[in-house]
Amino acid sequence: KIALALSQDQIHEVFYRLGLGQFSGIGFPGESTGVLPNRSRWSDIERANFAFGYGVSATALQLAQAYAVLASGGISVPVNLLKQQEAPIGRRIVDARHAEQLRQMLEQVTGSKGTAKKAQTEHYTVAGKTGTAHKVGSGGYQAGHYLSLFAGFAPADQPRIVTVVVVDDPKGAEYYGGEVAAPVFADIVAGSLRLLNVAPDKFPQRQLALAGGAR
Repeated sequence: KIALALSQDQIHEVFYRLGLGQFSGIGFPGESTGVLPNRSRWSDIERANFAFGYGVSATALQLAQAYAVLASGGISVPVNLLKQQEAPIGRRIVDARHAEQLRQMLEQVTGSKGTAKKAQTEHYTVAGKTGTAHKVGSGGYQAGHYLSLFAGFAPADQPRIVTVVVVDDPKGAEYYGGEVAAPVFADIVAGSLRLLNVAPDKFPQRQLALAGGAR
């Protein structure tokens, strides 16, 4: 409904500003630009599919770059494979209010009523989104073959790390991103934030009760 209320140029422009359909700038040989269609006219079904990610392809780095924009409050910062001595200069591409609204929505995805409860960590709040896509072959979508992913950042309120987990062709009955990729995301993020010495922003109820009793 939202996609059909927007023009195709508006939809395309947002994706392009987030880094889809173009090189990331890291200069790594063989990097793919993915696929971001830019035709003079799309059908209604194409616009709807485009809005939720079908008809588009992106690399894990492009997804991480896009989520980093939301994690930084709407600021796009150049990505690099090497640690920089000084923070690169970013540019605003998403209104801060809209970025905050999306951050809150993404945090709800990992909540008790969300689709990615398994992305939660014990000591850090997280925000993100699941993804499950049919793999494409020469004859169209391949039955029974999927890409399962989870993309997000943590801590949710003051992000320090963005992580994208992609599981290629998961085996077994479960293949959804919330079941397959989200637990991997939780392990990676929790371990990484501890290594970065980031203070926890979430505490189990038992620890809160003990802390209250100590006072």
